[in-house]
Amino acid sequence: MKNRHLMILSIALIIILACNFPAVSATVTIPTETASPTSPASPPASATSSAVASAVVPSAAPSTSSVPMAAPNGQPLNCRSGPGTGWAVVVVLNPGQTAEIVGKNPDGSWWYVKNPFLQGSFCWISVAFTSTSGNLGGIPLAAVPPTLVMPSLVPAAVTVTDVSVSVSPKSIQVGGCMGPIQPSTINGTITVNGAIKLQYHYETDQNGSLPTHSVNFKSAGTRDISDNFTPPLTAGTYQVELFIDGMNLNGMNTVATYKISC
Repeated sequence: MKNRHLMILSIALIIILACNFPAVSATVTIPTETASPTSPASPPASATSSAVASAVVPSAAPSTSSVPMAAPNGQPLNCRSGPGTGWAVVVVLNPGQTAEIVGKNPDGSWWYVKNPFLQGSFCWISVAFTSTSGNLGGIPLAAVPPTLVMPSLVPAAVTVTDVSVSVSPKSIQVGGCMGPIQPSTINGTITVNGAIKLQYHYETDQNGSLPTHSVNFKSAGTRDISDNFTPPLTAGTYQVELFIDGMNLNGMNTVATYKISC
């Protein structure tokens, strides 16, 4: 009986304890799929990237105006010490020779040019007798010699005052025009009125231009300027002519003749 009571008491105690304990519930956490954050959209490519060096635009090459030049328009042209025919002749430009224009007189009738035969020297040529090239728009006025200085008072430029030319032999005879033929000699002289350095050459009808030579005068006087050439063996009468750079030889004895006979 006593044991029965103990058993009943034990069961009652178990029931009481069971009512006081909190219910244990298993909570299952189901992992949910987390969407990965969307990557931000790439920005559109810009026309100019900061990572690319700016293109360097080459500047246009400066336009260089052509140098204004003047030349005789068919005949030898006097280049004078002033803008007028009363001024002394400094040098003579022959057809084909050019001079750089650096100025003009107030009415534009004369060009002030660089002397092509002497560096640092200048002279005047008449516009009416020249052909020009290059840019003539920016040519400045040049200082004209004072009108109080009369052209007659300007010292004459050093120039050639006389020349002579002859050929030896003057007559060449070759039977049947069968060679050989001997060289011919050109006997020439130049006379000047002061110290000057000249360049000269001869031209023949048969041989064309002969080599150019220089002659240096330390004072006024006459110098020999002889030369040699061998003419082709062709019958006829031919000329030899003397040319001096920068000098007008009109009226002087610049031509000699020779004859070849068969």
